[in-house]
Amino acid sequence: MDYGFAPGQTAQDQRARTLFQRRANTTLVAPKALTTVRGFANHLLTSGTVTRPIDDALIGAHANSEGWIFIPMFPKQKGGTNFETLEKTLSDPSKSVAIDDTVIGYTAGDPITHSVHFKGCNIGKAPPFLTKFRDALGGNVMVTAPKHFHGIYEHTAYGTWEYMAYEFQIRNKTDFPTRAALLAAFDAEGFTFIDGTAVPTAEWTNWVPKKRIGKGVKTPVSMKLGVSIGKRKTIETEREYRVSRLGFSWSITYSGGPPPATTAARPTAFEASVGTDAGFQSTHAYPWYERLGYASLADFFAGYTWTHSVKKNVLFTWGSRVEYTVVLPIIDMTTGDLVFNFHPISTTPYAAITNLNETDTDYFEQV
Repeated sequence: MDYGFAPGQTAQDQRARTLFQRRANTTLVAPKALTTVRGFANHLLTSGTVTRPIDDALIGAHANSEGWIFIPMFPKQKGGTNFETLEKTLSDPSKSVAIDDTVIGYTAGDPITHSVHFKGCNIGKAPPFLTKFRDALGGNVMVTAPKHFHGIYEHTAYGTWEYMAYEFQIRNKTDFPTRAALLAAFDAEGFTFIDGTAVPTAEWTNWVPKKRIGKGVKTPVSMKLGVSIGKRKTIETEREYRVSRLGFSWSITYSGGPPPATTAARPTAFEASVGTDAGFQSTHAYPWYERLGYASLADFFAGYTWTHSVKKNVLFTWGSRVEYTVVLPIIDMTTGDLVFNFHPISTTPYAAITNLNETDTDYFEQV
């Protein structure tokens, strides 16, 4: 038996809980007081309702490609979970999220045959985070996670569909001045579809709004299933165009003298401070510039518009950038049909359908 856990309070979290309830061979773990991964791991170890050894565990939560999952690892945790949070679970036994070996029937020297399947957007694009998550979970399970947007569609008469969507994203240090410039930037990025074919230049004109490119928009899209499930041959999804304005802040406190007095000296001081920070070193297992989408520290510095100010003995730096994203459901490039899993309501006559398998490296990262 697999066991699923999705304690969040958003509509997507509720859809994940319903998915786990409808998924074959899966039991939803959802006591109201259970809100952390540490609590979930302890539940799997101690609850009389759990049949041990279990098969796999599933965890559902919001996530992103920058190495964040928005679920607490341990009680009283502040904010979401990143690489450093996982390091805390490994260094402090009171915060540990390790899955006990008896839960999965593991003995030292055995091959690793059990998995924790994370269900949340894009975190599969952050392998260093997943590797640290595997370590935090005890190191004796594999971890899988989507490389794309993770979509869930519910129908009260049929069941739950699980699908994925591309997130074609570009970033700029300022707003693009014109639609033409934005279209050219998307096209120049060299995005490809799931089968490796290039996104045609003409498609960007269909996906980027003709006006008001600085504002996001959602467009309903009816997706073909390629099969009939009862009377349904399609489901309703969305294509999205998103615009996000993001910031990065940094401060330096000077105790042995005043901050740089001139405007010209402040960027140099900021870059020197960041450049010596342990989290920004290329030798770090997951450097901060990489998490933010940059290949190097130099690219990170070049990717923002920076402003600097001084207050008393502190130099404050603020960076801003703009991200433009097209979210597009992934289809089979031969048939045009949506790629999906279907989890039927148990009282219906419909059969489960599995097209998205966690071992498929086009869709999932596995560590």
